[in-house]
Formats: sequence, structure tokens, C-alpha cells
Amino acid sequence: MYVGARSVSKGKDGIITATVRATFLKPVKTAKGEIRSAKTVVMIDCAKHVIAVKANTYYFDEAMTRVYETSAPKQPGFSSPIKGTTPEIAMAHLCK
Repeated sequence: MYVGARSVSKGKDGIITATVRATFLKPVKTAKGEIRSAKTVVMIDCAKHVIAVKANTYYFDEAMTRVYETSAPKQPGFSSPIKGTTPEIAMAHLCK
């Protein structure tokens, strides 16, 4: 997992926004081919220990050049992250 240092910003409300990139140890098989990596834009509220996902992009390759799918919620909502997920690891790193 990699947090893009240039992507990290902190708003006046204390919310941290960052882009997190992950390469899968084991590719995920789909009907269109194997997914090998993902990029997630997250918003983190360290004070409340909650996170919201702004967007996800999944890729066929580790270089992140061939997009499998992009998705974004219409209204990002904050909640506690699921243990072991990319957002949870990003929160642990950015809320030190």
C-alpha cells in the first residue's frame, strides 16, 4: 500500500483527504480479467476515527494504466472502517 504524499491535504474542518494505492498480493478474478491493483480516494476524520470513500478505481495491471472500473458514491458517508481494508490502514498511517 502507498499513500501519495502529494495527494494528502487537510481541510479547515480537520478532514484529511488522500489518495491510497494498493497492489493485490493475489489478483482478483473477474469475467473481464484479473484485477491487480486499486486506487482509492479517502476522507478521514481522525478526531472521530471515521472514514469516507470518495472514489475507487480498479486496474488490470500493477502499473495502474488499464482501468477495470471506476466508482464513486453520490454522497460519501463517514463510518468506521473495516479492519484490514485499505481505508483502515490509511487511517492508521495518517492519524498518527
